[in-house]
Amino acid sequence: GQSACSTCTAGFYSSVGAIACSVCSAGRFSGAGQSECTLCAAGTSSAAIGAVSSQACTDCAPGQSSAAAGSTSCTECGPGFYSESTAACSPCPAGTFAAGSRSARVNDCTKCQAGTYATGGSSGCTPCGAGWYADSPGSGMCTPCLAGRFADVVGGASNQCQVCPRSSFAPSGASSCIDCQNGRYTSTEGSGSSADCITCPAGQYVPIAGVQCLDCPA
Repeated sequence: GQSACSTCTAGFYSSVGAIACSVCSAGRFSGAGQSECTLCAAGTSSAAIGAVSSQACTDCAPGQSSAAAGSTSCTECGPGFYSESTAACSPCPAGTFAAGSRSARVNDCTKCQAGTYATGGSSGCTPCGAGWYADSPGSGMCTPCLAGRFADVVGGASNQCQVCPRSSFAPSGASSCIDCQNGRYTSTEGSGSSADCITCPAGQYVPIAGVQCLDCPA
């Protein structure tokens, strides 16, 4: 029988009582005489088997990342993300987007044009819906028309909200005004709720789409 234990060479390891040394798998390395292999740090990777030092673990390229230790390869940052630190991809800030992969800096995220918006981590910008607008580039959300106003334009790049006429109303963010129900009216423009629609006094009525009460015929 063997009278002495042998030391595993670099790139190999063995546990207590092992009869042979095992090679370190990809994403790991070891020096001589180690009982286990060391994982490559997050932000690096190694495809080599039997690596003998951390020099085998190479930094991920710009626009790539490896969030977990012991990675065998780096992953490209997808659309809407970038990587300034090799350990993780970060989402583009709200109001910006990245259409392609492997963005390496936050400056690679492009501002949305006025009339559009983007939430964080977006690959493109979305036009503001009717009743909403974004009057400056780089908007993370659109602004609604105030109650009593409306806009039927999609992708509005400025405040084009118009005042609702009398005998109609509109909640915030409306694309059109709603007529008061028959028999009701508003005496002023820019009403924001159906509660603003009032009924005529006894002995009077309002015509369909009318804006004032008229005396009932005798």
